[in-house]
Amino acid sequence: MSTKSKLGNLIYLPNDLDDPEQHPSPPIKEPYILSIDIGTSSIRAYIFSKSFEIISSSQKQQTLLCPEPHGFEFDPEQFWSILLEVINETIKRASPLTVTDITCLGISTLRNSVILWDRTTGEACSNIILWNDSRSSSHATATNSSFTWKTIRGFARAAYPIVKTARLSTISNLEFRTQMIAFKLLWLFEKKPELIPRARNNQLLFGCIETWLIWKLTGGQEHVTDVSCASSTGLYDPFLSQWSSLLCRNLGIDMRLLPTIKPTYGEFGRCDPNLFGKIENYKKEYTVE
Repeated sequence: MSTKSKLGNLIYLPNDLDDPEQHPSPPIKEPYILSIDIGTSSIRAYIFSKSFEIISSSQKQQTLLCPEPHGFEFDPEQFWSILLEVINETIKRASPLTVTDITCLGISTLRNSVILWDRTTGEACSNIILWNDSRSSSHATATNSSFTWKTIRGFARAAYPIVKTARLSTISNLEFRTQMIAFKLLWLFEKKPELIPRARNNQLLFGCIETWLIWKLTGGQEHVTDVSCASSTGLYDPFLSQWSSLLCRNLGIDMRLLPTIKPTYGEFGRCDPNLFGKIENYKKEYTVE
């Protein structure tokens, strides 16, 4: 399988034949792309040809949990199980194609959703708190009206007529919103205070759905996100293209929780080959006598 595609890659789907010394490179094959589309009500997957013809698809409904007013969650284990079912069914329906024909996997997902999990065991420490969950609204309101942020905005407004930079203009009008997952994280720490010392001891990881999925798909090897998802958190500095130490420090969020930010277009990792099984037919077809 080619290790680089002109189409770009999010997650590679390698098999057990990545050792070039033991297995000669097979003939170049037609590239196929597996795309996952995660919605609030269902998970869908498609396999596309390089001309964007749909080869196969699958879809399964999700269970939306509403534990209390204004609260919307997914059970992470059920979510992961449904995702794997959808992927495997889509690959099965593409027969005679197999996973070895797939060049890369792309994810389109819900922004503004958050989950915490254990850095070592991978165990989820919470349900997935969804984008439309507004239980953290009081945290956003309190931050907007705090003395610190009133002072920062006031300074920026006073300095802008003199300096006139885009950064100052943005800060002077900055208003935090409930949808920003920084406040969902703060709400989660308030709801489960036992997580706070674990976060301080660097035992936890944090991410939106795509970060958690990539971590799971790569067997815990990659803790990453992309620019578009990072920008929805309320912790991203678009002028420096990195997490904002000012925002994290002010909100009391340890930056070690945060994933590495990567460009939206590019390689994010390689799938754990154990997820989709070993492809014995690939050996038989391309063994050189």
